[in-house]
Amino acid sequence: MKKTGKWRCISTSIEKILRVMKLTLFLFLACSLQLSAKVMLGQQVTLELGETSVRKVFKDLKRQTGTYFMYNEEDVARSLTVKLTLDDVSLKEALDEICSQVPLDYEIVEDYVLIKKTQIIRAEPTPVIQEKKSQ
Repeated sequence: MKKTGKWRCISTSIEKILRVMKLTLFLFLACSLQLSAKVMLGQQVTLELGETSVRKVFKDLKRQTGTYFMYNEEDVARSLTVKLTLDDVSLKEALDEICSQVPLDYEIVEDYVLIKKTQIIRAEPTPVIQEKKSQ
């Protein structure tokens, strides 16, 4: 007597329904993650800070928006300072302004803003070919 697994007893119509449900759930989750990133970057912030550390700016942004910032302590050194006056701008514009003043870049990862050092791309120097003058 051959035994079959309990899933083999399910009819093909139920299998199709389960497949559609799984696909629908996957698409719903994927779309909701994209939506949360757009909503997060669209939040309005107001900052009027003199020259202050980048860490303090991220703390103020977290307080206003509830967004968590992740960064390496070495990348966001205490010596990095910015001067900001932002009045009712989106979080994306605020982050763009911060990153234009210091060598940092940001990326949205799930519900967090990941702060990292800007990658400096160095071009290889082109060799200078000197022609010999013949006389």
